[in-house]
Amino acid sequence: MSSSSLSNEKLDLIISIIKEKKELKGISDEIVIKELNKFLQQNPKLIKQLVEPKNIKKSNAVDLCKKEVRKVLRYYTGMFELDNNKRTKLLNENKIDELLKTHLSTKERLNHYEQIYEQIFKITKKPKSILDLGCGLNPLSLSLELMKNIEYFAADINQDDLEIVNEYFRKNKFKGDVFFYDLKNAKDELPKTDICFLFKVLDLIDNKGHKNAEKVLNRVNSKFVVVSFPKITISGRKLTSPRNWLKLLIERLKWKYDLFETENEMFFVIKKS
Repeated sequence: MSSSSLSNEKLDLIISIIKEKKELKGISDEIVIKELNKFLQQNPKLIKQLVEPKNIKKSNAVDLCKKEVRKVLRYYTGMFELDNNKRTKLLNENKIDELLKTHLSTKERLNHYEQIYEQIFKITKKPKSILDLGCGLNPLSLSLELMKNIEYFAADINQDDLEIVNEYFRKNKFKGDVFFYDLKNAKDELPKTDICFLFKVLDLIDNKGHKNAEKVLNRVNSKFVVVSFPKITISGRKLTSPRNWLKLLIERLKWKYDLFETENEMFFVIKKS
């Protein structure tokens, strides 16, 4: 059983209810439907309850779907603090640091970017091309001088973030591309680049085990892959996991890695053989 049992009108309404939260508005309907279908397949009795009521906004079944699907979607998004009109205004005013503060991940990383890139490029050398998967607003964090000499491919599932990045690229005449890419369903071919960034995304694409993470790492066509993990949860709880699963995976695939940390994040710089 899936959302296909619902009329288009009801499905659109449920999607809009789920996406009422500001931080979820930029997520594509395709992703919402996929996660809604997963939840309904696990709870097939809810389909009938969704089909029957005339006033679906007051349905307990819709409330339950909204609550559970939002839980998953929050892991997809960086949870930004301003709507896109205000973010576009900051971009037009060239207030890039203020813009980076509107996204949770780049806000947390803002005071560490210089150290992060220095550590990465000491290992990889300065790249001519970068692929950034689950990019958020991260492409705005590199210096303008460096960006002018890089072909940058930025991918995410959050359309609002992609719009900001695309406008930033257009405004500064940077080379590259901005495109939608769902890491949980990684099928399309990816551009070949010197480096791929996977900042704080691998934890989010597997419910159990690390099959999707391994699939993404194998699909990436880059000499170096930089994977990061948070050391602190959104709620402020410290994470102590050493990510041994990734170390074992790298060893099994006969790759090599360097590891460094900032205050809030740990980074694996992986060299694929």
